[in-house]
Amino acid sequence: MFIQRARTDLIVPLNYRLAIDQLYRLIDRVGDAVIICEPTYADDLVGQGRKVVTTAEWDSIVRTAPVGEDAPADAPQHFAVQLFTSGTTAEPKAAVLEHRHLASYILASVEFASADENDVALVSVPPYHIAGVANLLSNVFAGRRILYLPAFDPSTWLDTVRTEGVTQAMVVPTMLARIVEELAEATSAETPTLRTISYGGSRMPETVLERALNLFPETGFVNAYGLTETSSSISVLGPDDHRKALEGDDQARRRLSSVGRPLPGIEIEIREDGRVQPPNLHGEVWVR
Repeated sequence: MFIQRARTDLIVPLNYRLAIDQLYRLIDRVGDAVIICEPTYADDLVGQGRKVVTTAEWDSIVRTAPVGEDAPADAPQHFAVQLFTSGTTAEPKAAVLEHRHLASYILASVEFASADENDVALVSVPPYHIAGVANLLSNVFAGRRILYLPAFDPSTWLDTVRTEGVTQAMVVPTMLARIVEELAEATSAETPTLRTISYGGSRMPETVLERALNLFPETGFVNAYGLTETSSSISVLGPDDHRKALEGDDQARRRLSSVGRPLPGIEIEIREDGRVQPPNLHGEVWVR
């Protein structure tokens, strides 16, 4: 389900897995908007006096709409997307990202049209998560063919990687755990085309990661850590770090629980009560 905010062209993807009352509370918070949804929700929302367009109608509108004009370079704020955070400790918070925020992340982390002719990206992260937004934009900017799974299933994911020759994929830890479980006693995932698996969104269990590294021996693993408010990743643990950690001693393996090094232009401190902490102590992550 998506919401198109009136007057601002702001897109608000919503988590359809939420309980219906939670979903409607988020719709109320967005305010005056056009709701783009599956027919399952349409009749009820229309009955409440909402402005509704079904997904099939929206697809038809987009395919036949004329190309719009580029915004002037000196224009004020141009909102792109509003994402509701998970609401772990309270009601979901609304994070509004402008086009310049998303563009800044993409320009700093992706080389334009850098994809090989046979590159294929498999996206199975939902669009109401910043990882789903950033992953989609990254692949578009790189010029990579994109496959989108409508719903995650480990068997379907593996079959798609094998039959479509997928070269890049992004998952969250629970997805990788289910893929590992699906492979059970296998010694290899048998996905020769898969060059990169990136993951993020929550803490990755080390046992799952170690098993995955062994099942995908020719695949480079990338841990991308970030926040909705930072337009995705602020630090990355790359493929070489993963392999060196797996092959090293217990001290080296600690790196598998790391979120890696800050990306260029990012400064990070760990603070407690506003004071910068020395290494190996806990605290809040402060990022600039």
